[in-house]
Amino acid sequence: MKRREAGPVPWGLRVLHALVFLTAAAGPLMAGSTEWGWLARSLERPFTPGTPAQWGVLAGSGASGVLGLLMLLQLIQRRSIRLSLSLGVIGALALTVLGLSGPLPEGRSWASADGAILRSATALQREAVAVLQREGEAPSDARAWSALLQTLPAAVVPVHRGASRRSLSYEVLRVNTPSERPLALVPGMLLVFVSPDRASFIMRVVGLDATSAAVILSDDRGDTLLLRGTFNPENANREPSHRPLHETPPSGGGL
Repeated sequence: MKRREAGPVPWGLRVLHALVFLTAAAGPLMAGSTEWGWLARSLERPFTPGTPAQWGVLAGSGASGVLGLLMLLQLIQRRSIRLSLSLGVIGALALTVLGLSGPLPEGRSWASADGAILRSATALQREAVAVLQREGEAPSDARAWSALLQTLPAAVVPVHRGASRRSLSYEVLRVNTPSERPLALVPGMLLVFVSPDRASFIMRVVGLDATSAAVILSDDRGDTLLLRGTFNPENANREPSHRPLHETPPSGGGL
């Protein structure tokens, strides 16, 4: 017997097939809208706090958008949807789900970043005060301060440049006066002034303001936030207190 050839797929089935996979493609697009918005914001600002845009979600949602558009064009042209496009939508959906299965984005605000930076700066202040009380002198150069930084649990600043995925590192910068500042501020900079007799120090902290620009943090009154340490002969060689030396919450602001 002569084999009977299959006829063309009915138009109704083509539409049903296209609607199913267009609906599947819409899922990653909706899931990725937040990440695309965060990526756009990261590209237009010099510094971005918190978790960078999730590239798995971006890739999956971007692929879903392209594949969905191609399927829609084929449907308009009254052509059968290619199997490769349908499989591509399934792959894009799986990639998006995989990207969303990781840790949830966190710390995506300037206030959160400033809080984390201040906690690290306060921890460094405690270590420096302990050295000051034990040795009678504050650390003298940036290298000594950087060595103290290595003892802190948080090694990186929860801020990255633009859309980069690499977090910034803390940096101690010695200054000659309590008000001196570098030309270019970077979040995580710790500006340290040590008195000539090395009996005291003042630390200023660089964080972010509401526009994600780098600024020297200020307190709730608008004054520059100062973390201080002063040698106290009465407490020399005693175990330092673990109470924070500055408990005023920070706010973004410059000099």
